[in-house]
Amino acid sequence: MKKILIPTDFSPCAQNAADYAVALFAYEPVQFVLLNSYLVPHSTADTLITIDDILKRNSEEKLAEEVQRLHALNENRRAQFSFCSRPGDLTLVIRKMVKSQSMSLVVMGTGGNNGIRDLLMGTNTASVIRSAPCPVLAIPENARFVTPEHIVFAVDKINPLMNGNLGILKHVSATFRSHITLVHVNTGSSVLKDGDRIMAEQGQKAFDNRISLDAETVEDKNIIAGLQKYLAAHEDVQWVVMMPEKHAFPENLYHRSTTTRWVSQAPLPLLALRESY
Repeated sequence: MKKILIPTDFSPCAQNAADYAVALFAYEPVQFVLLNSYLVPHSTADTLITIDDILKRNSEEKLAEEVQRLHALNENRRAQFSFCSRPGDLTLVIRKMVKSQSMSLVVMGTGGNNGIRDLLMGTNTASVIRSAPCPVLAIPENARFVTPEHIVFAVDKINPLMNGNLGILKHVSATFRSHITLVHVNTGSSVLKDGDRIMAEQGQKAFDNRISLDAETVEDKNIIAGLQKYLAAHEDVQWVVMMPEKHAFPENLYHRSTTTRWVSQAPLPLLALRESY
């Protein structure tokens, strides 16, 4: 049974991500764990205990309400729900929970440019993507669940996929019979004869032969601009997949500012994989 961790701050953005996760795993046994983390302000020992108790109680009450809301939406009788309230930095709390409870996937929301809350959520999501020892699915605030029939996997065609843990992507692709397009943005630094064919052949080796797959190269001096150009020309794409490691895409794509900018601007769900975990 897959265990899906859903961090929430109870905002509409976070609720949308939770709804998306429930819809994505609507056809199988699955355990959803809702997480809320809170920071305890510095104070004297006696006051600190009181504040901690209050924050934890408020967190657990809101988590219970959110679980109840998801229960009302859920039609999957094989789904289980639980919640967890933890003090501390969100990124560190997620990392510890993923390791200690063997989470299969983290699903969390990322807002647009609608204020401080959305900016913070986008920054947190980018931080989790860089540090979580499992895949992370980032859901934009306005993204509603649509069957992922066409998935774009942004890769480096010289070193694609072979070292990656593709389990969750294979599972989703098999469940929904998704077509995967491996997209390489050539910034002029690499030239490979028959690159698309070679990339597709290597990609097919990494995936199950039953998964439909092709490859395409986009020419652009800027990686993000090139990927956005491809997405603009292919409106049937439902997901973007990246692997934030140097063997799967140019490392500078995942510098802090670039990751945060992509996460906050992307109109599509982004699945970030890890090379190993």
